[in-house]
Amino acid sequence: MPRRGDVGAKRRALETPEHADSVSAWMLRYLAHEQTLGVTERSWGRIRDDLVRFHDWCGQRLIHSPAEITRPMLERYQQFLFHYRKADGNPLSGSSQVRELSRIKHWFRWLVRRNVLLSNPASEIELPRVPRRVLPQVLSAPEIERVLAQASADTPLGVRDRAMMEVLYATGMRRMELAGLSLFDVNAVRQVVHIRQGKGRKDRVVPISERALAWVQKYREEVRPLWVTGASGQHLFLGMQGDPVQVEYVGIRVRGYVRAA
Repeated sequence: MPRRGDVGAKRRALETPEHADSVSAWMLRYLAHEQTLGVTERSWGRIRDDLVRFHDWCGQRLIHSPAEITRPMLERYQQFLFHYRKADGNPLSGSSQVRELSRIKHWFRWLVRRNVLLSNPASEIELPRVPRRVLPQVLSAPEIERVLAQASADTPLGVRDRAMMEVLYATGMRRMELAGLSLFDVNAVRQVVHIRQGKGRKDRVVPISERALAWVQKYREEVRPLWVTGASGQHLFLGMQGDPVQVEYVGIRVRGYVRAA
């Protein structure tokens, strides 16, 4: 079964195109084009990861330029994704396969628009059928209170985590939006939170509860001053070393409290 290799090495390969018409060169131009459209850094990274796997596959088969790629090749790559196994031995999800193939189809459409290719070899590629997602069971109010109570108010880490979870619960904002909050985005007087460059790179204002505001205030007064450094900037939620919390870290902390509850 094909397995994931060194993603960092693959990224470096994208940065050193062999020649102006190589797969690497045209992927880099495409990525630069996506940046000009204003995609977020996180979305841009996902686009790059999707292309890196296909780039690596082409390199292993000595496919040097986009003009060499045919529909049968792409069908073989689709089979490759189906049989692919990650480092933990699990296959790629159907949605991941669809996302990667969709990105490749978009790359080829862009190449045709740029007159790099006369026709699009990916135009007739059928995307896998993905079963409809079953929504997770929503926690009841008592269950949510049990989760929130897992964060100890007696430790700086617990106070920060309780404040983050209270904000998430009170506002319904995304992890990415929580990690991006600044000190000035929480307005205790008006009881609202300004979310800047959120989903779809749009700003919005959402209400926040008095209890969440109280935990944020406790965190700002008792914990944040202990951790703040020159690297903290105006970010509201920090790690113990003073760096802004990362999106993945927020998810790890919350999932840990859910399991504990």
